[in-house]
Amino acid sequence: MSRQYQNNFENYLIVQRVAEKTKKSYLQAVHELEAFQNQPADKLNNEQIQEYLIYCIQEKELAWSSCNVLFCALKKYYSGYLGRDESKLSIPPRPRSRQLPMLLSPDEVKSILLATGNLKHKSLLALIYGSGLRVSEAVNLDPHHEEQHKVMGAIEACRTARLGGHMDVCDNCGATQNSYNSCRNRHCPKCQTMTKEDWLASRKRELLPCGYFHLVFTLPHILNPLILSNRKELLNLLFLSVNSTLKTFAADPQWHLEEVPGILTLLHTWSQTLIDHFHLHCLIPAGALKK
Repeated sequence: MSRQYQNNFENYLIVQRVAEKTKKSYLQAVHELEAFQNQPADKLNNEQIQEYLIYCIQEKELAWSSCNVLFCALKKYYSGYLGRDESKLSIPPRPRSRQLPMLLSPDEVKSILLATGNLKHKSLLALIYGSGLRVSEAVNLDPHHEEQHKVMGAIEACRTARLGGHMDVCDNCGATQNSYNSCRNRHCPKCQTMTKEDWLASRKRELLPCGYFHLVFTLPHILNPLILSNRKELLNLLFLSVNSTLKTFAADPQWHLEEVPGILTLLHTWSQTLIDHFHLHCLIPAGALKK
């Protein structure tokens, strides 16, 4: 790619608001295509591009995720930037696993959390499990953030002398045992594991024998300061707005539904990185109840 074409394509990606890492990956993909064919990328035809994709899949044996990044980069370059028809370029779709995820028992979770004696490492393991964070997200958390610090402190202090204790007495034999108090923080795996599993089991019993749709309604972050000052009023308004939107959609004759849909909603107020992110998850059956 000539320097001018590279600058122009890079500027195109910036205007498209592509993330910095993604932008570097896209530029690198086009460079590698040019090196393989020993020609400028804008001079290559669809057959030459397809030949390179086949080489990456069969000869280099790239993982599906790497092939997908490559294909997206070339699609962005040829279809988006150059305006070509990329309909002849394709990679096989990734096969979807039909195997259900394996759930750990409470004893297995406990053994993982007790695998290290280091308090910092144990706190990170508990936070990752309890909040569903990736390792990269956990190590990049800002410890000075007030809410994050509160969660970390609660998990570290859970069932230790820092929270005090109480005495358990057996109703039959009168035997006593001292127990430390729990933090009851909703992100703590020691406190919330059984509660979470009970809640999931209860919801599963309510499922109907049909397909379901998962919708997410997210509020823009610019509203966060306003929401934090008026939680009850604005979050109630979010529930009412989502309910009205879904009922209006179901009543539209073009969808041939025209009945009342069932909606299970769940409010999330944080993102996986523990920043304010107000959004509503909706589980909707693929059907409706007749009035």
